[in-house]
Amino acid sequence: MDSPVLLVGDVGGTNCRLARFDGQIRDVQVWSTDEVSTLGEAADRYLAVHRFTPDAAAVAVAGPVQGSTARLTNTDWSADAADLPCSTRLINDLHAAARGISALSAEAVIRLGGDAPLPGAPVAVMGIGTGLGQALLVGDLVVPGEGGHADFGPSCPELDGLHAWLRERHGRVSTEMVLSGPGLGRILAYATHHRPLSAAAAESLRHHPPGAVVFQHAEADPTCAHALDLFLKAVGSEAGNLALRFLGGVYLCGGILPRIPQHVTDGRLRASFEAKAPHRALLAALPCALITDPHLGLLGAAVEAGRIL
Repeated sequence: MDSPVLLVGDVGGTNCRLARFDGQIRDVQVWSTDEVSTLGEAADRYLAVHRFTPDAAAVAVAGPVQGSTARLTNTDWSADAADLPCSTRLINDLHAAARGISALSAEAVIRLGGDAPLPGAPVAVMGIGTGLGQALLVGDLVVPGEGGHADFGPSCPELDGLHAWLRERHGRVSTEMVLSGPGLGRILAYATHHRPLSAAAAESLRHHPPGAVVFQHAEADPTCAHALDLFLKAVGSEAGNLALRFLGGVYLCGGILPRIPQHVTDGRLRASFEAKAPHRALLAALPCALITDPHLGLLGAAVEAGRIL
């Protein structure tokens, strides 16, 4: 019997990805999310080029799903499962990330310390990109949430200063306001409030997003280095919070951290992850890992689409 052919998608605040899955991810097509406004329009575009009749479909979206419809949190984009030409399931993008873990190759996972994951132990997934998503995997059950919109909790004096600066300008400070692409821009703005950028970094900022400037100039520019340090400490602290809440491992994914593996693995993130007295020893044993596969959401969507059949 031939394998089913599935249409899978992963729609975030920046990019819309669709692909065909027949045991492997194939024919990935990527648009800016701003180029298409609905799931139906994206599917029509994709199937007009890659002509096949899907047996089922699943699409991950960066926002809460209500039944068969969803609206993305950080962009004006909507999805309706009824617009696709087959049985379709919409899932939250971090739900897809959690499902996709089982389909990853070993090369796509970089361990960041802790013991080996225990079979069946809870696993939290945290995705940092245009926004911040979180989900929990317990056995075969995925529990998606909107944890990125919970309150940001600074864990050291440096992050206290960032929090106070953001609160003065924005009022309530959510975790996503710090741990996201736009959040990294806010961190850089805070850092430049205390020390100006070098001429090279300032010129780069005229042409590139703040996050890209931080990554490009972190080795040579003290202000970018400081912004990156604050970001990594905040990521590690929030990952440690998740590990404590569920006493399980944490997988980090999304569009930002895989771009800077040399910094994610240099120990700063892990040190912040474990700095949770009186349970430092407990945190030291819990695993954390970085997922580098750019198709994690598509893999998770394929797992969900396969369950329809």
